[in-house]
Amino acid sequence: MKKLIKRIYALSIAVVLVPLFAFGTYSLFDPDDKISEEENRTLAQKPKFSLSAFFSGTYTKDYETYYNDQFPARNGLITINNALENFYSALKWGDDGITIVPGPNGGGAGGGKGEALGDMESSQPSERPGEVSSAPPVSSADNTASESTEPVTQSGYVILQGTRAMELYDNSFPKLDAYADTINRLKKKLPDVKVYNLLAPTSVEFYAPEKYHSSRQKSQKQGIEYVYGKLNNVIGVDAYGSIAPNTKEYLYFRTDHHWTARGAYYAYRAFAEAAGFTPVDIGTLQTGKIDGFVGSMDRYVKTDKLKNNPDFVEYFYPRTQTQATVYSSASMENGRSIKVITPEVSASNKYLTFIAGDNPLTKITTDAPGDGSILVVKESYGNAFIPWLCNNYKTVYVVDPRSITM
Repeated sequence: MKKLIKRIYALSIAVVLVPLFAFGTYSLFDPDDKISEEENRTLAQKPKFSLSAFFSGTYTKDYETYYNDQFPARNGLITINNALENFYSALKWGDDGITIVPGPNGGGAGGGKGEALGDMESSQPSERPGEVSSAPPVSSADNTASESTEPVTQSGYVILQGTRAMELYDNSFPKLDAYADTINRLKKKLPDVKVYNLLAPTSVEFYAPEKYHSSRQKSQKQGIEYVYGKLNNVIGVDAYGSIAPNTKEYLYFRTDHHWTARGAYYAYRAFAEAAGFTPVDIGTLQTGKIDGFVGSMDRYVKTDKLKNNPDFVEYFYPRTQTQATVYSSASMENGRSIKVITPEVSASNKYLTFIAGDNPLTKITTDAPGDGSILVVKESYGNAFIPWLCNNYKTVYVVDPRSITM
């Protein structure tokens, strides 16, 4: 009996150790990936060894981040995890927020002592320290998007109408309360800084049949107004009012859940108005496009309607010269260079053209006039928004709270 138990123990240990040893050995020879399409971000690369980095502890920390990003079969495990999360998720409050906070050097595009913008929320310094700003109501601009008369089919939390797939939306007011409370607590920590909150509406609000966005429970317009009405000394940016009159333009992808660069531009114009600076004229910028983009919706709605009618990714180069560096943690050590706009993306996720996707911490320096700096706390809707800020700010800091290590 004892021999049998020992054999079972040995077998159990072998079942655990052998795969780990095999994965570890394979990882020594497996080529490193540069991006993760599943996570919409660039991946950490092997850090350079130095004695100073080793004894300070930064080398081992960066190597751990590198190994976590390059673990064998990682993308497959993430795909499985995402599928489980989608299965168990009862509500999806998506990538539709930005927060902006002034940088340490102050002097935002419109003057002042600094700015901050977040989840797409935003924050910027006031012209007078401690100035109280009330959040403006969301504009009641008419929805000019022409609704399709084609039938709607539903797959989980995604609907398909014609060649456009859209995520469904519901207002969860307890979550909206918690969200507003988080922004208010941020403002309390930044009493002398203007903080802006920018909530971005998604495509279902403008392009789906009325029943999907007309009630208090489903209206993003009412949800945004609800949040802005609970903010204290935080300026709500009316991106909705800027987008709504222009929805006949190419503002949202049909095969992906994000807005386009042009959609982000109208949000940027709304922020410029709130912050008191002149936005760049979109017609004056060098532009280009990447064809053949079939985005995230294809994972949920398996249909040839999306594959046979792909999107294109339109991009606009800032009028300034830019240098961008990505860091894996708040220590801002061992950064790697990225481009603010990448005109050629080999991966299928062409949305990576904007600031190389979702990264923990990014610092962008430009040759914009003045010394304005801004901090943006964002989710992935912020990626297409950030390049527009490079037209007006000397320094742009970008934080993605989903992956930052303090």
